[in-house]
Amino acid sequence: MNELSSVEEIDLSKMVDDKIQMGNQLQKRFQPFIHIDGAIKIQKKISREIKYLEKAKCSGKIQHNNVLCSNLPNYECLINTLYSCRNIKNLDYPIHIVDREFPLRVDIICDNGSTWVKVIARNPKSLSDTAQGRSGFGTKTILDQAAEFVQAAQENQCFFRPPKVIFEFAHKIDDDLAAELEDIGVTISQLPLPTNKNAIDEQDDEISNLENINKIDKLNLDVTTMLAYVSALTNGSNFEFADRILAQQSALERSLPVKSMLDKIFEGKELICCETASKSYNEICATVGGPQEKIRAEQFVKRITVLPDVPIPAELAKLNISGQVKPRSLLVFSFGIAHKALTVTANKSFIRSAKMQGIDIPAFLHSARALSEQKEIKATPTTD
Repeated sequence: MNELSSVEEIDLSKMVDDKIQMGNQLQKRFQPFIHIDGAIKIQKKISREIKYLEKAKCSGKIQHNNVLCSNLPNYECLINTLYSCRNIKNLDYPIHIVDREFPLRVDIICDNGSTWVKVIARNPKSLSDTAQGRSGFGTKTILDQAAEFVQAAQENQCFFRPPKVIFEFAHKIDDDLAAELEDIGVTISQLPLPTNKNAIDEQDDEISNLENINKIDKLNLDVTTMLAYVSALTNGSNFEFADRILAQQSALERSLPVKSMLDKIFEGKELICCETASKSYNEICATVGGPQEKIRAEQFVKRITVLPDVPIPAELAKLNISGQVKPRSLLVFSFGIAHKALTVTANKSFIRSAKMQGIDIPAFLHSARALSEQKEIKATPTTD
C-alpha cells in the first residue's frame, strides 16, 4: 500500500511539474501580445496559477485538485487563438448588456472590433450534458452564454453592424450542440495550433483599417481628409521644406502616399460632409491654399454631398473638451455617427482621446497632409 502511495505521489509530482512548465512556456508565448489592452491582467493570472502549483509542490501535500483545477489549459487555448487573430484591440474586455447585473467578458476583441471571440477549453461531454439539462439546477449552459453574446453584439455595434461572435473550442464538440449554437447566431471554430507567422505584427492604421471600408457604403469626410486630398504634397509636389511639420509630411508622403489610398477607399462610396466641415474646408483653402490647391478644392467639393449639422449624441457629449477634443471635431464625428457613415480623418488625437474616455468612434485613420503650395516659394526642390 505504501509503495502504491509513493508511485501516486511521484505521478502527481510529475503532473504538477508539467503544469508549471506549461505555465512558464505560456508566459513566454504571451509576450508578443503584452501591449494589448487587458493583457497585463491575464499575465498576472497565469503567474498566480504557476505560484499556486509551486506552493503545492513545496508543501509536499500535492492533491489531484492541484492539477485538475488549474486554469492553465484555458490560457493555453486563449494564447493559441491569439496567434490566429488579426488586429487585436482588447483581451478579457467587459461588455455591458441590458438586464445583466455584471458585464459580459469577451476573451478577444479583434478585426478592429468587428469580431468577438470566446475561448472554451471545457470538456465537450460536460458542455453537452449541461446543455441537455444533465447538471445542477440553475447552471448556465453554453447555449445561454451564446444567447447573451449575440444580444451583447446587437447592443454594441461596431461600424454600425453587430460584431461577429465566434466560440473557439479547444476540443471538438457534439454536432447537434454545434448546430444549436449556430442557430442562435454564433460561429463555431476550432483553430489549428499557431504557426507563428506574421499574425501578430503591428500594422499601420491605414492598412489595418482598410478591411472595414468594405462594410460601409457611405463615408463622412473630415476637414483633415479634404485638405489632404487636394494638398500639393499629395499631388506630385516634391520639395524640401524648412517648416518641420511640412518636412515630416513631405518625407512620409514619398513612402506612404495618401491620395492614392484615399482614391481607393472613395471608389464606389457616397461621400458626405457636414456644413461645419464644408465651411471650414472652404475657408482654409481660400486663406492658405495655393492656386492649384484652390482649383483642386473646387473640383473635389463637387463630389461631396453637404448636409446639415446634427445634434451631438449623448455618448459624445460626455467627452471632455480639450486640445484633442474640439467642438468642430465633435460636430464632424457626430455627423458621421448620425448618418451611419465611416468618418475618414487624420485626427488621430481625437479618436485616441475618445477611446481613453471609453468611446470607440467608427473611423478610418490616415496620415495628415497640410496645404503646402504657398510654402513652396521658400522651399528647395528635391532631386527624387
